[in-house]
Amino acid sequence: MSSDETLLIAVWGNPESWATVERYVVELPENQEWLAEKPYRSTLGPLMEAYSHPTTLLYAPSTLEKPTRDKDYEQIRGEVRRYIESKIGDEHYCPTPSRVEIAVAPSIGSFGKGQETYSSRGPIELYSSHTHIATYNKLMREKPTKIILDLSHGVNYMPTYLRQTTETAIASYILATGKTVKLLVYNSAPVPGGDRGRTIEESTIHLVEEKEINGWDAKRILYTQLGLQLLKPTHQASPIRSPLGLKVPEHDGGEWRRLLEAIKYFVKSAELGQSLPLAYIIGEINGIDIQRLYRTAERFAYIRDCSDLVEIGDRTIIFRYALRYGAALSITLANSIKSKDWQGTPPYPIDHIKMISKNYMTLATERLLESEARQLEDRVGIVQKLLPHHRIDKTPYVKLIEIGNIQIGKGRRLLDIYREQHNVDEKAVEEAEEIMRRADKQESPDPRNLIAHAGLEQNITLITLKEGRILVEYREDIRSRLKDLIQSL
Repeated sequence: MSSDETLLIAVWGNPESWATVERYVVELPENQEWLAEKPYRSTLGPLMEAYSHPTTLLYAPSTLEKPTRDKDYEQIRGEVRRYIESKIGDEHYCPTPSRVEIAVAPSIGSFGKGQETYSSRGPIELYSSHTHIATYNKLMREKPTKIILDLSHGVNYMPTYLRQTTETAIASYILATGKTVKLLVYNSAPVPGGDRGRTIEESTIHLVEEKEINGWDAKRILYTQLGLQLLKPTHQASPIRSPLGLKVPEHDGGEWRRLLEAIKYFVKSAELGQSLPLAYIIGEINGIDIQRLYRTAERFAYIRDCSDLVEIGDRTIIFRYALRYGAALSITLANSIKSKDWQGTPPYPIDHIKMISKNYMTLATERLLESEARQLEDRVGIVQKLLPHHRIDKTPYVKLIEIGNIQIGKGRRLLDIYREQHNVDEKAVEEAEEIMRRADKQESPDPRNLIAHAGLEQNITLITLKEGRILVEYREDIRSRLKDLIQSL
């Protein structure tokens, strides 16, 4: 695999006191090893060597430079970036600095440089939201199929959260691109710090996790985290909070609440196998200005245009607002959905329902839809064959089911006779015609059938046959209370 298909993601603390290691050994898949070509003061060098110098995203903490009142946040980030650039420009830290993009992430806690200490205050959730979106952005730009994640130099919460957010970013990326991604996670054996002259004879960079993430895995990863964030009773619809109790600046609040609600019902529909409701919710997401909300998300995740959100004093940084992690997950998922350019308005072709099922529903629920779609196609076929003068146009699905269930001979269904391509008697045709002529009744949906039939509930689903394509939609009175139905399941 070429380096262009690989992305290396690394997290650093302060590299100033790292010791030189004479022999770095990198564990590779299939019990192979790579011995670094020269001594290094960072695990970044050996890993870049081992994987043919891939594109690299390096996360550095915003607390690497001392805050003072005469600086804004962008100036501080610029100082951190230049400091890290000076390190990766040293061949003992990095062999190919031109391949490295530095991302300065908001970090929380007390830190020191030299004899000085200073603090950075705010919720750690900032780090999660920032790294999730920034990693997703990088993935969408580079389109890798292998991710190397190096947690060796992370400090405190940074490796834990970056491990989680790398995986959720990969999940959103897979749902956008359909790619399968191999994830390799590294952590080195501990190396004692010291002055710049200190040398360690040997250290191993351990391959602590290796797995392939496909579409099924992506859905499980993302839906689990979104379920924890959006479906718990304590969920709040506001995407941004202030730990200081401050009024949040203008941020398209109504559209954000609309998005978070749509994503909540999207996840629930996908997990419960509600194929047709999923199509309606995707249509709602398509109607939201996702790019506008994305810019807001990047701002409140401290990725860009955010200096006015940070209060800086001598020795202190205070992050006054935080993008909720659930909002960060929601905006990348929405972006991935919108990038597919799905049809937005009903009625929906059954092939469209199958495609969104394959993309977003879990394995069991997708198989359920396959069976239901086959049942639907056969019942439409019965009407076409026996009643060619009847036009199937916004016909209640329940009628087609009743026609298929007409008893022939020894308790056999017309559906079975049709599948066996046997002839039927005139009595069955007359009974089918009577069902088609019968006035439509406004039946209520059966929650059990909504789940059992992948959302194609017989009492509320309307079928249209147009130019050979089967189209499905809900009755008009059902659309206004669709989310209430989903919530009740």
